[in-house]
Amino acid sequence: MHTQDKKTKKKIFYVITKSNWGGAQKYVFDLISSLPTKNFDCILVHGGNGELVEKVKDLGIKTIQIQDLERDVSIIKEFRVLFFLIKIFLKEKPDIVHLNSSKIGGLGSFAGRMAGVKNIIFTAHGWAFNEDRRTIYISIIKLITRFTVFLSHHIITLSDFERSQVSTWSRNKITRIYLGIKNPTFKERSQAKSILIQKNPILAPLKDKEWIGTIGELHKNKGYSYALEAIKNNIDDIVYIIIGEGEELNNIKNLIKKYSLQKKVFLLGAIPNAGELVKAFDIFLLSSVKEGLPYVLLEARAARVPIISTNVGGIPEITKSIPSLTVKPKDPIALSKSIKVLINEENNNWPENDTAFSFETMLEQTIELYSKD
Repeated sequence: MHTQDKKTKKKIFYVITKSNWGGAQKYVFDLISSLPTKNFDCILVHGGNGELVEKVKDLGIKTIQIQDLERDVSIIKEFRVLFFLIKIFLKEKPDIVHLNSSKIGGLGSFAGRMAGVKNIIFTAHGWAFNEDRRTIYISIIKLITRFTVFLSHHIITLSDFERSQVSTWSRNKITRIYLGIKNPTFKERSQAKSILIQKNPILAPLKDKEWIGTIGELHKNKGYSYALEAIKNNIDDIVYIIIGEGEELNNIKNLIKKYSLQKKVFLLGAIPNAGELVKAFDIFLLSSVKEGLPYVLLEARAARVPIISTNVGGIPEITKSIPSLTVKPKDPIALSKSIKVLINEENNNWPENDTAFSFETMLEQTIELYSKD
């Protein structure tokens, strides 16, 4: 009986460039951790050796590391990654290859076609051509993205906005599937604040101020420089807390010093399961210049924390029916004004039985794509 079950199970390769913990990695983990009971065998193929890998290994699921797979582009390494993928696909014969991240989308879809994989799926976690880059690079990225769309059998976008951006390329391949939060749990406000105070005791005498918070990778796409300028321009009695780590850390530290915000802005580093602490904040702030459909805003929404954000990617689809304000990106003055407005509002207009972003719906719709030939 066991042998028969094994034969009827579909083998899925989840392929992702970076294995540090972020939105795309959470997406992959939530799917992997939910599928073994639904007649699927999952294998994670990844670059790096981050938190995602450890979480997947803890589930008893096989992982395969690609040594040369990393975010930065190197022609020689890209060819090595391509040949590695072709080799592993030919050897393991996956029924489905599910690609996550722009870079692996192009390499993985080509390798999948070369190896004869019957169902290649690419999830766009925010189109890379929406990033703040020079025009020539945007054109190159769009060309590579078209290549990925052409070679993949199915494309998943996380918002209607991002589906509309590529709908003319191959409409019948593209499915919008909203992200969903799996079993959200949140610490109550006082407990969440206490945990953050333990991380930085300087926050203790500031616990009665208005706490504005951001949770996310310290990356240029998150627009932290505009958030810090907005905090500098805001004369209200507020504290701004940033949870996360990344390549922009030193730049953020320099701006905090430049704007004399050492008593107002606090960097707490990475905190495991940080989304559980979102109720510590009076306002959740996301100043991104590029996004897909960010998990952190879904968590803030589920925890009923008012949101100030930029109107990029699928963000307006998250915030349209809840207490929130959205502004255009790269506008610290508008962010500052929004903070003042939202602090003074009651913010009680929350939808009842909010199921707009259900994990069960996301899983069901994704499995439908897995079942297609």
